[in-house]
Amino acid sequence: AGYGSFTDTSEFAQSITTTAVTSGVLVVDTASDTSDGDTTSITALLGNKGADGFISLREAIAAANNTANIGGIADTINFAISGTGVHTISLGSILPTINEAVVINATTDDSFSTNGNKPAIVLDGANLAGDGLTLSSTADGSTIRGLVIQHFNGDGIQIDSGSDGNTIAGNYIGKLTTSGTTGTTGNAAAGINVFGSNNTIGGVVAADRNVISGNTSDGVTINGGTGNQVTGNYIGTDASGNLANGNLQNGVYLFNGATGNSILNNVIAENTADGFWLSGESSDGNI
Repeated sequence: AGYGSFTDTSEFAQSITTTAVTSGVLVVDTASDTSDGDTTSITALLGNKGADGFISLREAIAAANNTANIGGIADTINFAISGTGVHTISLGSILPTINEAVVINATTDDSFSTNGNKPAIVLDGANLAGDGLTLSSTADGSTIRGLVIQHFNGDGIQIDSGSDGNTIAGNYIGKLTTSGTTGTTGNAAAGINVFGSNNTIGGVVAADRNVISGNTSDGVTINGGTGNQVTGNYIGTDASGNLANGNLQNGVYLFNGATGNSILNNVIAENTADGFWLSGESSDGNI
């Protein structure tokens, strides 16, 4: 009982079982905005998709919200809607606020590659009062990729205060078609409105570029957030970067104590007010 140097091959060695920790995965396979499945958890929705037998984006977000992340790993929402053409999700009401870390990746739908590796899933807000997608303070570490987000009577994407470390990449946000040309309807407020910190809007490779254009207010606003990076985006142009599609206020607007943010290597053009507006004595240390 007093002997304390057993080796790995001792009959008294500790028994170790390795368990893989994985995220929950849901696949949106309909452009319908129905919600008739069991969204109490990801497992429940996979077992009961409702009368239509499909998983909508609304159902996927609700089920992910009701499923705690395991081991700090974000859940995943992929897309596989039948047909390789453009798919438009016309909303009947604002989608649930995202309150658990999730990766929403519309580039997984085969329409993305068919469309020349450009967003082909359109999230149409039908002028509803609210934001397209909202990341709450408990949704840290989320990713939104590969969507066209337009026609909301609010922001295209809002990142709430306390929602940190999120990535918004490869989206068309505003008055844009799936081919990247100027469309008919943007969002009534900002393309992306950031209250949180240490978020990444865009990225260093072309696939991460957001095109944020044709919105009624600003392209990107950072309202008091710190350490955010807005990198490699086209703000106020079409997806070619060569034709005007300006936001009706500023391209990028930092204010209300926005500190230590970096606005790097973007094309910011043709916006009605300022290309870049840094406002307030307390908005310091920005690049």
